Amino acid sequence: FNQKKIDSNLNLNYVLDTLIYKNKFFVSFTNIKNNCETMNVAFAEVNYDFLNFENLLISNECGENIQGGRMRYYEFNGKEGILLTTGDNITDRPSLKAQDERSIFGKILFLDLNNKSSSIFSSGHRNPQGLFYDEVSNIILSTEHGPRGGDEINRILHGKNYGWPIVSYGHSYADENL
Repeated sequence: FNQKKIDSNLNLNYVLDTLIYKNKFFVSFTNIKNNCETMNVAFAEVNYDFLNFENLLISNECGENIQGGRMRYYEFNGKEGILLTTGDNITDRPSLKAQDERSIFGKILFLDLNNKSSSIFSSGHRNPQGLFYDEVSNIILSTEHGPRGGDEINRILHGKNYGWPIVSYGHSYADENL
């Protein structure tokens, strides 16, 4: 194999996922700035000499051990975009970020490719690691790790809350001090 290193302007901590759509190369990744780990998405026109990335999502919300980052192309309400999974900062104790509409964590986000905005597509996710979209049947599936087993395969519907951490694997966290 003849390998060639392609330079870019992308500065990152680690890559979560990649996606190629319409000659664009998308990367979900984490970055660390001022001891704050953030989740981000950038894209570049496919070019074998230099990848000049532009930001699609730059989060200022601090996370810890950020996971997820799976991406799939998706058209929503006539808009071209990317679905992006975000985990709820995996620890032994759940946080309420998956239920907080101000947080990007514990969600599947819709990233609008035209105006570079983001919105919550679904919420209440613990650690969505897989994302599949069947364009023929218009079905979105996500695989998600449970806290101690109880992994899930969910059919994702817009606006639905999948319950983490309020109800998970038959255990209610509603009365506990989170």
